[in-house]
Amino acid sequence: MSEDKINRRKYLKYAGAAVAVGAIAAAGYGISQYSQQPAPTTTTPGPTTPTTGKKKLKIGTTKPLTGAEAILGRNELNGTLLWEKMVNEAGGIKAGDGNTYEVEMVYYNDENLPENVGRFFEKLIVEDKVNYLFGPIYGPLGMATVPVVMRYEQLEFYGTASYDPNQWQDEFGEYVVHVCTNGNAYLRSMMDMIMDYIVPELDPDAKNIAIIHGDDIFRNTAGVGGMEYAKEKGVNVVVYEKYHTGATDLSPILSKIKAAKPDVTILLTGGAYQDAILITKQLKELDINLKLFFPGTGTVTHEWYDAVQPYGDYVLTITQWEPGVKYPVNYGPSHDEYISRYTQEYGQEPEYASAIGYTQGLALQMAMEKCPDPLNPRALRETVRKEVEFIGFYGHFKTDEHGIQIGHKVVVMQWQNGKKMCVWPPQVANSELLYPMPKWSER
Repeated sequence: MSEDKINRRKYLKYAGAAVAVGAIAAAGYGISQYSQQPAPTTTTPGPTTPTTGKKKLKIGTTKPLTGAEAILGRNELNGTLLWEKMVNEAGGIKAGDGNTYEVEMVYYNDENLPENVGRFFEKLIVEDKVNYLFGPIYGPLGMATVPVVMRYEQLEFYGTASYDPNQWQDEFGEYVVHVCTNGNAYLRSMMDMIMDYIVPELDPDAKNIAIIHGDDIFRNTAGVGGMEYAKEKGVNVVVYEKYHTGATDLSPILSKIKAAKPDVTILLTGGAYQDAILITKQLKELDINLKLFFPGTGTVTHEWYDAVQPYGDYVLTITQWEPGVKYPVNYGPSHDEYISRYTQEYGQEPEYASAIGYTQGLALQMAMEKCPDPLNPRALRETVRKEVEFIGFYGHFKTDEHGIQIGHKVVVMQWQNGKKMCVWPPQVANSELLYPMPKWSER
């Protein structure tokens, strides 16, 4: 594609979106609330010593390795670097062109700034001569890469970066491949659990639910996507409300839920960390006794659980992946092997961003193995579109024609005695759903 095809208007569209998407668009988990400090790191790893007879595959990326979001950036990068190490230990990638490729990662600290991401991505392509790119964290940072990869006709594998696929797929589906579940599908697994399990087996009234969500792009995408899927599943949405992101009092909306007829049994929220704390506390203060609720993606963190004690148990959360969620792996390391190697390498268990970082590598690896022209971005993109599908320790990988992830589903967890237990889908559940949750006065 010639440079003049990316005109100023389109560039500003993507650059502006990079700022507007919101700082929680990647996974919505409020990672800035973590207080753990990242391990010291160099900006770029030392070059891997070439092995005779092998070609070099250079992959570039940026992550925030300092600042408030360094935990997520470091964790995702750690997963990718572990993949690099393990694939090179195994002899490299045996590609479809008959050559074997040794992987070399090149990465920079983007400091969680969209303007840095665009600058570094151009440097990776023009100066470092990388073959492929792995995306940064978060939707705003991911969107900042779009004009660059389009301009240079490069192929990028997004990791934790997420956005509403309905907005963007037609324009850059040729240049971006997604690993994680996008925000518009975040509430789907809970809808499936309600209509496929709770309603037929536990409580027919569970189909009467409320959906509320914030008005920033991430929360709106999650909430609207949930509402659309509720209609498909036949869920009866008794209350549907949008609130201003950052609101410090949601009692007017929650009071509507309390007064609604028929009675609302389950509340699902398109929210993040602060929303999850506020909603949990105000449900208790207003004595709104639901049978189950999900107040936002921030519930995945131990910080949320500690902040709402002693009322954290029974509450639902969702996650892209957690240790203990085991899939029938047919490609890459097993669940136990991955966790063992990661813990050995970094001194702590992996979390979802680390798993996504590793899976970026697996997706590229399978595509290289199947593609007869593996260093041609367009040829590799076609291979991903038509031939790359597997079940790794992270779950099912499969994309649609636009590169949107359609194989992987978020899993539903429930806090039980201070631990997150997987309750849906049944293929990977390690605990029974505790339903209904007891009334506030009984806890």
